[in-house]
Amino acid sequence: MKILILILCSVLTFGCTSTNSDKSEYVYSTNLNYKQMVKLHYQQSKTKIGFQYEAYQLIPEHNKYWSPIAKKCRKLTEDEGNQSFEFVFAVNKDGNVIDAKSELESNGVKCFLNGIKGIKYPKPPYETWYEVVRVK
Repeated sequence: MKILILILCSVLTFGCTSTNSDKSEYVYSTNLNYKQMVKLHYQQSKTKIGFQYEAYQLIPEHNKYWSPIAKKCRKLTEDEGNQSFEFVFAVNKDGNVIDAKSELESNGVKCFLNGIKGIKYPKPPYETWYEVVRVK
């Protein structure tokens, strides 16, 4: 009987202390590659809270700073033959960009990735927010 009670208490304790999967599945890791980060973005943006954050907080803040970055970096990417590309960046719980990746590697792409790291975003609804940007 004591063993049964111990097992039951252990199960209840684990159930009550387990982390919310909505929060923990988005924790940043340096081991994430570009495609994994993009996948996380699409998972987050499909949630109601994620859609609201992206549409009403992140994008308006992003757009305030985008024009000077694009003006500085677009010429480099075009000179390198990259008319369009995508990149993804990660925002931590404080709104700081902690990583930015693209499948393309060039000086122009690096310019965009470095430029985005200077933007302070609103605090995301998850521990880490992943955002995809299409440069055209």
